[in-house]
Amino acid sequence: MDQQNKRALTLSVGLLFVVLFKFKPIVEYLKSWIPDRSRSDPDVYSALDAYKRDLFWNLKLLRHSKESSDIDELRILEVCYNPLLAANYKYFPYYSTSTIVCEDRSLRRVSEKRSYMTIGNLDALRNLADKTFDAAVVTFVLCASKNLERDLCELRRVLIDGGHLYFLEHEPLPEGQPLRSETSYNPLPRVASSIAAIFRTKPYSIAETIRNQRFLRCEVIQRVLLPQYYPDREFVLGFAIK
Repeated sequence: MDQQNKRALTLSVGLLFVVLFKFKPIVEYLKSWIPDRSRSDPDVYSALDAYKRDLFWNLKLLRHSKESSDIDELRILEVCYNPLLAANYKYFPYYSTSTIVCEDRSLRRVSEKRSYMTIGNLDALRNLADKTFDAAVVTFVLCASKNLERDLCELRRVLIDGGHLYFLEHEPLPEGQPLRSETSYNPLPRVASSIAAIFRTKPYSIAETIRNQRFLRCEVIQRVLLPQYYPDREFVLGFAIK
């Protein structure tokens, strides 16, 4: 490569960095259309499984008595990417009944055979009546939401007064906390830090957003870091009460 081509390449790379930094909203918009691999990664679900018993313990406090029967029944809405990977049902009380809304279209044939399963996302909640469920469980759904406040309003609407919302999601690392790629072992820390700054997702807090949606109580049970798989985020497990 001659000197002129080297200069042209250097100028092009420099111009690209300037454009990316100046138009970061464009980068965020493009990133929103890239599939999130962590939502279908069995290693992530396996790592979070150890904390689910503590998370769903409060379900035992919820008992809904049907008017037409003396048998208590707990009505649970589960919204997730793939219920087979999430496997939250193992921690639900034996007297509960589940309605599942999942995004993984590969399960369409399964959903056709099971009346309690629907293929879709949080938009499907619009078809549900107010105060239908005693509890809702969302797994890797809010973190992919295009409108988090609107979707939380829908979840709150379908819950009974005093109903529980359980969430297993991921959030970007807080500002100021270094990514694994920015740590000292990296041979090019400054370059890595610059690239990470471009593609780092804007910080937000799912728990804080839930509190702002008029839930009476919201607690984070556990925060889990998996730097070997996803160094740019932390996984959050918690629950809220309407």
